[in-house]
Amino acid sequence: IDLKCLMTEINSLKTDAELAETFKKDCQDNINNKQNNNNINNDLNNEEEDSYESLLFFLNSTMNESIQSTQTNVELSHAQFKALLDYFLEPDPTMDPMRFFSTLLKFTKEFKDAKTTVEKMQQMKAAENRRLAMKKPPR
Repeated sequence: IDLKCLMTEINSLKTDAELAETFKKDCQDNINNKQNNNNINNDLNNEEEDSYESLLFFLNSTMNESIQSTQTNVELSHAQFKALLDYFLEPDPTMDPMRFFSTLLKFTKEFKDAKTTVEKMQQMKAAENRRLAMKKPPR
């Protein structure tokens, strides 16, 4: 996941949220105007008012919470990834996660392979030492 891309998406959501804020204000103004004008058709006005209020509730609660939560999580992930780069003394602080983790995975695989090779060589040397010990004449 590209953290920069996520931040761009969050900024886009913020722009959408600002547009929603404008829309919410318009909805609230419509509700206030309808209540002030006290139109003849109260049933229709109540339905419109309920629709506006439902939409306002959704826009007030869901959108802002989602954006804030996502932004907080992305910022936390970004900080944790930067700390991880610092921990591994990575010289490039702008390294992307995909490159970092693929390098780490490659290193881990090669380390395990080298460890297995060293263990096999140690076993072969031990076996050779036992074989040589058996060939030596007793003193």
